[in-house]
Amino acid sequence: TMALGIGFSITNNREIMKASAAVETYTYTTGDGTWVDQPNTRTYSTANFTFFHNKNNGSNIATTFAELRVYAGHSMEVYPTIAGSKVIKYIEVTTSSDKYGSAMRGAAILAGENSGNATSRTGITSSTGTTAIFDFTSISNVGYVKFTLSSQARTTAWKITYDNAGATATYDSLSYTGTPITSYTAGDSFDPTGLTFNANFSDGTSQTIAHTDLVFSPTSLTTGTTSVSASYTYDGVTKSTTITGITVSALAGSAATYTVTTTTSVATTGTTPAGSSAAFVNTASSPFQMTAGNSHTLTLSSYNSIRISAITLSVHSNQAGGAGYFAYSYDNVNYTNIISTSSFDSADWNGAYSTTFVNKTKTVDILVGGTIYFRIFATENSLYCQSYTFHWDAVPAGTLQSLNISKTSTTIYVGCTETLIATPVPANADGSVTWSTSSSAIATVNASGVVTAISNGTATITATSIVNTNISVSCTVYVESVVCYTKISNVADLKFGSIFTLGSAAYGVAAMYEPNTTTYIQRYTADFDVTNTKITDDDKTLKLVLEPGFVNDSFAFRVVGNNKYLTSPTATSTSNQITFSDSKTANDRCSWFITFDSSGNALIKSAVNQNRSIQYNSNTGQERFSTYTSTQKVIQMYVDLTTQTTINEATCYANEIMNGAGLGAQNICHDRVTLLNHIRGRMTTAAQSEFDSNTGELFVNARARKAYMDAWVIANPTAPLLREIKTNNTTTALIIISFFGISAIAGYYFFIKKKRFKL
Repeated sequence: TMALGIGFSITNNREIMKASAAVETYTYTTGDGTWVDQPNTRTYSTANFTFFHNKNNGSNIATTFAELRVYAGHSMEVYPTIAGSKVIKYIEVTTSSDKYGSAMRGAAILAGENSGNATSRTGITSSTGTTAIFDFTSISNVGYVKFTLSSQARTTAWKITYDNAGATATYDSLSYTGTPITSYTAGDSFDPTGLTFNANFSDGTSQTIAHTDLVFSPTSLTTGTTSVSASYTYDGVTKSTTITGITVSALAGSAATYTVTTTTSVATTGTTPAGSSAAFVNTASSPFQMTAGNSHTLTLSSYNSIRISAITLSVHSNQAGGAGYFAYSYDNVNYTNIISTSSFDSADWNGAYSTTFVNKTKTVDILVGGTIYFRIFATENSLYCQSYTFHWDAVPAGTLQSLNISKTSTTIYVGCTETLIATPVPANADGSVTWSTSSSAIATVNASGVVTAISNGTATITATSIVNTNISVSCTVYVESVVCYTKISNVADLKFGSIFTLGSAAYGVAAMYEPNTTTYIQRYTADFDVTNTKITDDDKTLKLVLEPGFVNDSFAFRVVGNNKYLTSPTATSTSNQITFSDSKTANDRCSWFITFDSSGNALIKSAVNQNRSIQYNSNTGQERFSTYTSTQKVIQMYVDLTTQTTINEATCYANEIMNGAGLGAQNICHDRVTLLNHIRGRMTTAAQSEFDSNTGELFVNARARKAYMDAWVIANPTAPLLREIKTNNTTTALIIISFFGISAIAGYYFFIKKKRFKL
């Protein structure tokens, strides 16, 4: 890169697509060099070009401007530093868009071999806004250019494309490397995938050529073709290379052709499946032409047990651009692309970019069991199609042709599940499938099609046929963060610290949180899944933390929101009311026994009166959850699976020691230690380990209090209790406490228990 006086830089490259040997680009950069300034002119010469600014009216323009300001009456002249050494092909001038004017009004140019024979040129391809482009490719030996404006503007960039006379390398040959694809079916286009093509020059250099810049012949391969020619034109010179070893197989099966006759009809020729028929609609006004936004839809009916192996379209496009797609569908709603949306001059539509109809063949493997729809849609400009030819053959009855799925999209909440079902078409075909997910971090699926929502996002669940892996069907799953409660039917699922709710699936209701309710639990219409094993959380849902009760093997329910406990009537009460207590230590009425019947219904009985249980009253005007001795409606328990964690279980036990059974144990310490030991025995092994090892303040304090209580019981033994909790460490502690008294308890804890509890 070289500096250019008023703030332009020069870069040299070869642009193979422009018939030129080199390119110089002048781009504004502040403070690059200084122009030689005279009263009416200023000049700057580089090794390649000289810039000559003619201030024709003599106005004094300061040289400190960050860019060159061209007034009306001024001119900028450009010519090679060494006469005749450059032939100019293009000039592109860009102006700034500041207050001095952005529109390049009245841009004009003189061009010729030199200033003496320069004449006005009309090669301005763009002269609006901030850019003017001058094209001299059709003019020989342009060595001088003079640029003028009828307005004032600051030119900030110049780009000059030129041929370097005497140094031009000639285009000698086209070559390729790589292994070609050699096997094709009649009507296919040559596929250059895997090949690299190079244009080779006389100076020993080469340039890689994009596949889209090559011309392959023949465009449509036919039976007997053994080679394909690839050619590329550069600077008016065309070179070719030949790819050999090509084999082209004939299209299999029968051929049915549907020729467009009107915007609503086609004529049928060839061999069609017995009993089949065709319907056609063009949404545009001309039979063949599809303008942008319009389409052909060809409907083939009674294509029973048919395999389509190839489709030939007779198509063309007159446009310099344009794009579209070609697709098929079994329901006229969900389409699968045969040709994805792409330009008509791309490899996908190779051959369609023409002014005359050409055959475009696509090999496919489409199984049909009845009706199928084909659609061509023009997304840009126009495409013309005059006929459709389908190569087909019959398949045995019962051959799998497609799969249907129970849902094409669904929303599942985090922690919830839904079962998708894939069914075969026809119904008597083998419908065995494998299931997969596009993102196991968002949603997983098992071999039975059960989808489990893991985290927020979107995943695609796909069922793929085992007998034909080319056949699949998908469902889009949207996962959202709403809590889902899952039905439990086993005592093993009653983990302390988990959050539960109550429901009556038969009546479609769940327990509702009402902070001011004091005598029963209200209900709301809940969102159950189809199997009644899931409830989607609602703002109204009553959330109950499961805690240990004060009776062995019992549980307590603490209400999330007001921290009150569900409380049953007294043993002798005739009231059916559920009340809410501030503390579960007040009495045993906060304790409940929980079991499940063979149908998975929850039996939640009062610990003080086991003839009374929580049920649902469905009587009109009395719909509620409460306690009854008579038979009402069965209920179920549902758990938020995300709360069934080891840490929640261990934390619940630690809180029980600090704020429940371990609190206020004076005079009843033996009973409370027995209860706490029994509660620990109901915990999972993982939760016990978590409680013993967690270094959080709650756990440290809970272990200390429990150790103190154990030591007190040892110091004040009863025979059954001593037998229950006696260990090597506690026996040692008993001797120490007997010798030193109760003041030794603290020392016992720190010297004996510290290591055991990892403090």
